[in-house]
Amino acid sequence: MGPEWIVIGMVVATLLGGVGAAAFGAARRASPYQDALERRWTEAAARLGGRLEVGARRALEPRELRLDVERDDARVLARLNVPVAADAEVYTYAEARFVLGAGPRFVVRPRTVGEPAEDAMPAALRTAAGDARAAFTREARELADAVARPLTIRSDGERVEALWHGAEMELAVLDAVVTLVAALARHGADHLRGLSTLDDATYEPASDEGPRVRVRQGLVDVRFLVRAGADGVIYFARADARPGTPRVEIAIAEGGAPAREIPDGLVAPGLERELARVAPATLAAADGHVELVFAEPPSLDQAKAAVQLLRAIGASAGSQGAFR
Repeated sequence: MGPEWIVIGMVVATLLGGVGAAAFGAARRASPYQDALERRWTEAAARLGGRLEVGARRALEPRELRLDVERDDARVLARLNVPVAADAEVYTYAEARFVLGAGPRFVVRPRTVGEPAEDAMPAALRTAAGDARAAFTREARELADAVARPLTIRSDGERVEALWHGAEMELAVLDAVVTLVAALARHGADHLRGLSTLDDATYEPASDEGPRVRVRQGLVDVRFLVRAGADGVIYFARADARPGTPRVEIAIAEGGAPAREIPDGLVAPGLERELARVAPATLAAADGHVELVFAEPPSLDQAKAAVQLLRAIGASAGSQGAFR
């Protein structure tokens, strides 16, 4: 090997050493920033009663932080990919599935200067898509107004997510956003839980039918449930159908007047008052179930009437035998 190759080798070694030193220096500079954010999120986990998961700690790579918090039946996941450089563009996220399995679809964004405020909405937000007013109860509006960050909040009907610019380090902000997202994710759940004040009723947050309120009175087993609708959740009461119950779907208008004749024997004489109390609703029987589908979240009076009706026409009246 000639002298020229020795010189070339030294130059290459010097260059590689310089690159390695630069990378090591960048990693050292990045580590305190990432470590500081990890410490803050560790403190947040302790304060919020949550659990923090940290992705692999590799030099010159973002560090993933995932904070899992449970709040009033809702499970909220806050997440952040901490960048290598402190001045890199990044967003913080917090998301949760709707407790009832479904909720309204919408997108809201920060309201800019000059844009008018919307009725029944947080002062700092405007609707970009869908109808968010159903999601923002008075509690949710107050929580959103208390968040000291310009939030974008979006829902696809299954989960709700809030995001905002920057790598969040403030514990109070994380706490406020987690609380807000949990409140939005509970859409309708508090109302369903409220039906558990009925006599002999129990709220079951998880079952093979989803979250429900179950009413057992003797042979009666009536369940109040929800399912996804175009604008959120639909409430209905269900009981098992008696053998031979015909397939029907009959709208019951205000006052209890059915849209068409109810088959003989399905609703016993003397229950006209209960029909009026559950209205507006739809009486349906199919697939082994008889249901009352409510046009709006049912009041306690509607729920009581539904129990009385389903006791009479459901399989709970087993001593009467098959439908006739």
